[in-house]
Amino acid sequence: MNVVRREIVLVGAPVNDGAGQKGCVMGPDAYRTAGLGETLKALGHSVTDHGNVRLVHPGNVAPPNPVLRNYETYIGWTRALHAKAADLGSSPVFPIYLGGDHSMAAGTVSGQARAAAAQGRPLFVLWLDAHSDFSHPGQHRQRQSSRDTPGVSVRPVRLRRSARRAAGTPGEPRKCRDHGRALCR
Repeated sequence: MNVVRREIVLVGAPVNDGAGQKGCVMGPDAYRTAGLGETLKALGHSVTDHGNVRLVHPGNVAPPNPVLRNYETYIGWTRALHAKAADLGSSPVFPIYLGGDHSMAAGTVSGQARAAAAQGRPLFVLWLDAHSDFSHPGQHRQRQSSRDTPGVSVRPVRLRRSARRAAGTPGEPRKCRDHGRALCR
């Protein structure tokens, strides 16, 4: 098997404020402790660990919807991760973002997208998070218990692909082609 050797950069994003449960902050260190870097090196890649991104405090930012919690922190993480992702996306390295909760998507996807657009290449982002799920703003209005923003950031990325292959409205169940189980869009 021919494996393309990459110069991989690990970037930690100990984001915890977008998840309903605590503990996601430990995700980056858990991936490191589990030997992710060593495993990638054993596969022949060059690996550099840039450590954890630090939260940027954006100042007093009012949420667009008052039910959203931790909005100021969410904006801070998004800005910090966007800057790091735009920088790494403009270089020849292959970044792997280690989360944290899924709110890291907003900054990593937007930063990598900016770099990809500037270089005229397709967008590709690889992040491993400790809390992945999807939601959309309508679900937040329907479920008053959820005041989290992060799953919303992933939904537009997912919708681009699913819009081409699926008919119907978001939230309408469909069957998995391979297993016949009901899935939610």
